[in-house]
Amino acid sequence: MIREYLCSTGYMKTRFNIGGSFLDIFIVDSRLIIHETGNSVNCLETLDYDSDHNAVKMVVSRNTQAEPLDFLQSSVTRTLDFKRTDWKKFEKLIMQALNNDSFIPANRNLSNDEIIFHVERLNNIITNAIDKSVPSFKEKDRLKELLNPVIKTLQKEKSRILTVIKKHNRFQNVLNPTVLCFMKNRLKMVRKLLQDNFVISMNKKLEQKFNKINSSNPSTMFSEAKKILRNRKADNINILKIPPEDMCLLHRAEIDHRTLRIENGSDKYVLEDEGHILNFIGAYLESIYSSKSTDETNLVHREVIEVFNSFLEDKVRYEEGLNTITNFNDMNLANDPVASNLDYFTSREEILYIFSKLKGKLSYGIDKIPNIILKKVPMLLIFEYLTLFNNMINNAFFPKHWKIAKMVVIPKKDRDITHPKNLRAISLLPNISKIFEICSNNIISQQCLKLNLVCEKQFGFKHTHSTIH
Repeated sequence: MIREYLCSTGYMKTRFNIGGSFLDIFIVDSRLIIHETGNSVNCLETLDYDSDHNAVKMVVSRNTQAEPLDFLQSSVTRTLDFKRTDWKKFEKLIMQALNNDSFIPANRNLSNDEIIFHVERLNNIITNAIDKSVPSFKEKDRLKELLNPVIKTLQKEKSRILTVIKKHNRFQNVLNPTVLCFMKNRLKMVRKLLQDNFVISMNKKLEQKFNKINSSNPSTMFSEAKKILRNRKADNINILKIPPEDMCLLHRAEIDHRTLRIENGSDKYVLEDEGHILNFIGAYLESIYSSKSTDETNLVHREVIEVFNSFLEDKVRYEEGLNTITNFNDMNLANDPVASNLDYFTSREEILYIFSKLKGKLSYGIDKIPNIILKKVPMLLIFEYLTLFNNMINNAFFPKHWKIAKMVVIPKKDRDITHPKNLRAISLLPNISKIFEICSNNIISQQCLKLNLVCEKQFGFKHTHSTIH
């Protein structure tokens, strides 16, 4: 038994062209993801200028006694608009999650496993609040912004002419040759007028945007102009072409060159598999950033090895709980350490100041939590992080998953992007790990100044000092 379902195209009533025919019919497996369906899966969005007919979605199914197919779940990636976040709802969701669960114990020392567990728990609380309070980014239809009464009128005339011509082609001899020739010439003229009017409308739109820029404020003028002029098209790296001299990198990436295609007219190996591309880029970056000094006779190298081995021995003792700075208790809380321990730990006032001074950036690492979100987390959650931070310092511990970066590869300007040497890599670490690094850096800097470990002639990377002196 065949069942058919017709769905409208977003209009109150489905409109069909005068020719009475359906165009551009296609069959697609319902297990596949159909894009451009808007907010509703039962509606195909079309625009007035798309074509001379309207899209209709038809779902056909067949009743059968056979074993049903396993349908894949649709997973559409959301692009979040953090600037339109419902901050009251966001804070409410976090407070509810914290109140429904037990707080991190601040009156005792935490083990490293407990720290990892609570870091992941707090991360889940924030990401769940983001999912429910941050709306998806609404993609703008830039062509629709250019529509004006003249363009709409020309579109309607174009649709009428196309309908008449298609009706003539279908039923034959509807129009005499003279009228048909006139209609085709008129269609060419209308298309040319449409193109010219779109250019005029686009120029007016750009002129309006530039007129809104405040030229008297240099701090914002160039950034606003760059937003208008920048190329929004992303460079997709679909293939890499590897010359024979980089064969060692192929082996380093564990790619068998015998399975690769060789480019016609050259001896370069072509990588087309996404996994191979990622592995090769990783091998290339690893070859650049790995240590080049492996000469054990080098004095500096030997000193580094000795210090590193000594650090490993201390690390083992810390992990076994043999070495800690202090023992947290009811009188010396991890989220509010006593004054005598403030030389080694972060206070409540300092952590609140660090969070308040975060830049409202939208970039994030693998945790998917940007700074604009961390600036708005409630104070109670900040103190939960303070408990974890001070326990990390006490245990000399840094979570491993905070060392994993999201790698973003940016092609160098006007270069061939088919070779990794023309790609610039940017590593995005979790933003919360950077806050912990700020806390650790403040403690180390204070100790260095207190013990007079920094040379008086040192000016670079020194607070309130300049390299020009």
